[in-house]
Order: sequence, then C-alpha cells, then structure tokens
Amino acid sequence: MLGMPTLLEFKTIKENIEFAKKNKLDFIELNYNMPYVKKEISNQLDTSLKYSIHFYDDIDLAIDDEIIRNAYITSFEKMILDVCHLNITSVNVHLNAGPYTTIDGCKYYNYENDSEFVLRLTDTLKKFKVICDKYNIILTIENIITPPFIISAFYSLANDGFNITFDIGHDAIYDYSFYKFVLENNKELFEVHFHDAFKDKCHLELKKGALDLNKYYRLAKGKSVVLEVKDSLSLEKSIEVYRRLGEKND
Repeated sequence: MLGMPTLLEFKTIKENIEFAKKNKLDFIELNYNMPYVKKEISNQLDTSLKYSIHFYDDIDLAIDDEIIRNAYITSFEKMILDVCHLNITSVNVHLNAGPYTTIDGCKYYNYENDSEFVLRLTDTLKKFKVICDKYNIILTIENIITPPFIISAFYSLANDGFNITFDIGHDAIYDYSFYKFVLENNKELFEVHFHDAFKDKCHLELKKGALDLNKYYRLAKGKSVVLEVKDSLSLEKSIEVYRRLGEKND
C-alpha cells in the first residue's frame, strides 16, 4: 500500500482525501500533531480510503514518572476511540531517545545507562498494543535518532514481537546506523517512511537527495509505505518517481 502524510498546507482532512484520491493513493497517515486533524477526526466519515495514525511526536515513552506515562496511555486510548469508526490500519509511534545532558557541546542521553529504560518503554508500548489489538489495529514503532542504546531497545522490542517503522531519511541523518537492524528484523518491518535525504536534511522530494532509492524501494516492497514528502507539489512529483521505481524494480 502507498500512502501520504497529512499536509500542513491543507486546512482540512477533506483536502488530504481529495489529493489522495486524485493521485490514486491507498491511504493517508493522519497526523495528531496537526490541530485540524484532532478537531475533525471524530466527525470524519469518508471510509473510501484506508488511514493510519501518527501519534504525538515528542512523547517520552519511558519517562520515569508513572503518572505521566499513564496520561500518555489515556490519551492514546482516547485517540483510538476517536478514530476507530474509520478504516484504520495502523498507529505509528516515535521511539524518542529522551532527555539529554550537554557537556562541552556533546549530547549525553540520560537513559543510556538507565537499567530500567527498556522495562518502562516496553511496559508503555505493551499497554498501547493491548488497546490497538481490541480494534485490530497494528501498532508500529518508528526510528528517530538511533544511538546504540536505542538500537538495543529496538532489538528488544522486535524480540517481543512489536512491529517496526523504518524512516530511511532519519537513518541517513544518523549515519545509517539502523539499517542493519532492519535487515536482520525484516519480519517485524511493517512500514517504511520513504523520502530522499542528505546527511543534514530529510523529507526531500525523491531524486533531490543522496539516497539509493532503488535499494530502499526493494526493501520496502510488500510493506506499507508512507511517501513522506510534505508539500503537495513535491509529493506529486515523488509519486511519479516512486511508481517509476516500481516499473524498474518489480
């Protein structure tokens, strides 16, 4: 399935739906970071497309405060109840690295030596998954930045059967450190966020960056793909490029 992100330039979900239908896309990733999505989603009745959900970007799933983690779980459940009347395939959640301390200009992640980080992370995500399972919705976890302790956490999550989203641009910015994990855990790979990138920027129009798009197309084959280019003109061009990649690699 090929889908699109929610576009900031649009003001309504309807505009995204019209764009998706015009370009013969299979689904829209409805982004809960966009205020108009939250306002409209409960009353959105168009089920002619499939949808995925992108949960809040900046939550700290392993925060050492049970009250806050329970609030995340409550918010997550409310979101699922708000969207379950639609044809929702999956919910995507960022795996953030959490707070850090800067020393002499270098970032040191506070959770890196926290022996209970993975336990708290897994506990939160298992509760998310229980909620998703009630409605036959897939929960999938996305790479953002991937220092070694985060990659170790992904291995633990994969061993627990969690589904993974591979954002190829985020990985390019972080020295391709997640790619080996993805190859080793392809069975758990549910979704690919597909866009071009350089070392210092991503979410670029396809062929406007430095990525080997053919390689990533082959990796993404058979998976859910969000063509994560975030303005309509560049997205339309990227849809054409992506489909030409299909003609070449299928």
